[in-house]
Amino acid sequence: MKAEKNIADFNTAIAQLLHENVFSDHLNAQSIFTRLITAYPDRMQEILPWLIPAVRGAADPDRSLVNFERLVDAFCVTLFADLQENPRLVEILVTLFSTSPFLTEILLGTPDAIHLVGQRSLLTERKTVDQYHSEGMAAWQSKNDYLERLNALRRYQRRELLRIGVSDFLDLFDLRAVFSQLSRMAIGMTRACMALAAEETGVSATNFTVLAMGKLGARELNYSSDIDLLFIAKKDSENNLKLAKSLIDVISKTTGDGFLYRVDMRLRPWGHDGPLVTTLEGYLRYYKQSALLWEKQAFLKARPIAGNLAFGEELRRDVEPLLFSIPADEVRAGIFSMKQRTEEFLLEKGRKWGEVKLGAGSIRDVEFVVQSLQLTHSSIRTRSTLKAIPLLRDAKLIAPEEARI
Repeated sequence: MKAEKNIADFNTAIAQLLHENVFSDHLNAQSIFTRLITAYPDRMQEILPWLIPAVRGAADPDRSLVNFERLVDAFCVTLFADLQENPRLVEILVTLFSTSPFLTEILLGTPDAIHLVGQRSLLTERKTVDQYHSEGMAAWQSKNDYLERLNALRRYQRRELLRIGVSDFLDLFDLRAVFSQLSRMAIGMTRACMALAAEETGVSATNFTVLAMGKLGARELNYSSDIDLLFIAKKDSENNLKLAKSLIDVISKTTGDGFLYRVDMRLRPWGHDGPLVTTLEGYLRYYKQSALLWEKQAFLKARPIAGNLAFGEELRRDVEPLLFSIPADEVRAGIFSMKQRTEEFLLEKGRKWGEVKLGAGSIRDVEFVVQSLQLTHSSIRTRSTLKAIPLLRDAKLIAPEEARI
């Protein structure tokens, strides 16, 4: 009798929700509720007082309910205990399901996701590069097969993306913290991948360094960023090439668990036509004789992240004098010309309006202004655009109102 009364109560509450025209697909919503109530009457009774208002207030109630059903199907053994212990999780999950397909898919594929989302101390941990490195190492070292090792790395990264993303979603991390955690993770993971590549090939990274460029070099990586890398070796060697190719495979190979990062190697000397691994001597010669202005701009963000880090820092020190010796007029004219070409390209492709990355007043405009001032004022030496802006303001190179972010 009690179970029947509970079901009747459920049906009354759900009928009221459906009557409010909350759902676009009423029949599907009713079907989902009926199935869940029939399968889990006692457990649903405990969470329905939280679930109904959460779904009612969701940006997309239909999507929220469909994904909640998927969640129950995936984790019913542990889910209800976690929700009973922390009922506010229902609201968090429903809101997440409604607004972030990206985090939803990660959550549904992560076995301990509910426990993670419900533990504020786990969510908000500010991990270091060394932590990400050691945890990435532990992930692949727990497996013997190469493909299993790749999958273990991908599952670990996915869990960390969920942790960072939910902290961002709940405003537990600000923008700088999100950039920092995503970048630290990418650096730590690249080091763990380097160790796996070295083991697979039998080639040591002693004479080899990996430089991060772009957003990773600046530690301003976002969720969808590629990672721009450069490979530099002390001397030319087939072994170094073998190690480089293996590292790219470990990072970017698509397996059943996806890939870690898309790797972009186009910033190497001569771009696609250049060697995958450049020697130190060859790289310095290129910068002295052939490097274009945009390549010198790009090197402002170069950061050694894997392999022989001391060798990477030595390379940076050797290249830096070549960056800050360009006449100011040449820098300004060159950057203005690049900007003009970019806008002409966007206009030709019909993409001028609303182009956040490359258009007028875009992210690229901010970077161009900052980098042009860095190249002509060598005291402003930071890889990060966000950190460079207040330094430029303090040096009176930009006005205070121009420095607001």
